[in-house]
Amino acid sequence: MRWPGGRWLLASMSSTRGISPSRSPTGVLLSCLSFSLILENGTAYFGGLIGRVANRIAGARFTLDGKAYRLIPNDGRNTLHGGHRGFSKVVWTVKEHVGGGSSPFITLYYHSFDGEQGFPGDLDVYVTYQISSPHVLSVHMNATARGKATPVNLAHHAYWNLGGHGSGSILGEKVRLFASRYTPVDAALIPTGRLAPVAGTPYDFRRPAAVGARMGGLLRRGVTGYDTNYAVDDGGEHGGLRRQLRRVAIVRDGASGRAMELWADQPGVQFYTANGLSGVREGRRGVRPVRRAVPGDAGVPRRREPPQLPVADRQAGAGVQP
Repeated sequence: MRWPGGRWLLASMSSTRGISPSRSPTGVLLSCLSFSLILENGTAYFGGLIGRVANRIAGARFTLDGKAYRLIPNDGRNTLHGGHRGFSKVVWTVKEHVGGGSSPFITLYYHSFDGEQGFPGDLDVYVTYQISSPHVLSVHMNATARGKATPVNLAHHAYWNLGGHGSGSILGEKVRLFASRYTPVDAALIPTGRLAPVAGTPYDFRRPAAVGARMGGLLRRGVTGYDTNYAVDDGGEHGGLRRQLRRVAIVRDGASGRAMELWADQPGVQFYTANGLSGVREGRRGVRPVRRAVPGDAGVPRRREPPQLPVADRQAGAGVQP
C-alpha cells in the first residue's frame, strides 16, 4: 500500500542558510562536524529522516489486523523513532540528483526488509529534498508497503536556530502554531489517547509568542521544555486524509530578521526544544547546542492500545506519502 502523504516546505528561507537584512549568511541548522560524530550522537537525530514510525510506540509492541508484533525497545520499554536501527541509522541510495538549475534536488531510496526492528512487511521509501527558489526548501516522502500491512509515520528531525550559529538560545524567537489541540502524554512521553485544547495552557501558540514565554508554566508541571505533538487545525480526521498543503507554523528571530514558515499536508506537528541534548559531544564548530527548536511535521504519534487517535497503518500494495 502506498502511504499518501508527506510533503512539507519551508518559506522565507534560503536552503539551510538564513539571509539576514545585512545579507550576511550563517548556518541555522544544528549539525555535527563529521560523520563519526553523527554516529556518536545517534540519539540526537541531527537532521534525521525518521522511520518506520516517528515518536514512541508504547511497550515496543502493537497489534495490527489482529496480530501482535513485538519491536526492539530503545527508549526504556518503548520503541523510539523506529528502534535502534531506525531509518536515520541506515545507508540510503541516491536515486537521482540534479545539482544545478533553478530547482536542484536529490532523491534518496531505502528498502526496509520484513521484520526489520520487528516491523512487518517490506517497505520501499523515497524521499526528495528540493530547493525550488532561493527561499523555499521542500521535502516529499513516499512509502509503499509490500506483502504485509505495516505502520508508517515518517518525519524530518532538523534542529533550527534562526539566530544563526553562535547566537545562543532560541527562547526569544517567536513561534506561531496553527493548532488548537495537542496530544497530552504520560511521564514516559506516551500519548494518553486523547486530544486536549491548548487554550489556557503553556502549549498555546495560536498567537505568536516567544518560545520561552510560557516555559515557567511547563516547569510547574514538572516538564523541562517542549516535546509536544500538536493536531494541526483543518488537518482532517482519522489520519489526516485531506492532502493539501496548509500553513503549520511560523518562526521569527527578531535580532537577525529571519523568518521561517512551515507548510505541510500531515495531521500533526512535533514541537521540540532539544531538552535531551545535554549529552551531545559537540555540534557545529564544536559549540554545544543551547535549546534548538524542531518543528517537524508528521502523523499523530503512536500510543497505547486500544487506539483513540488516528494511526498510519498501511495495507500491503498501497502507498503513503507523509
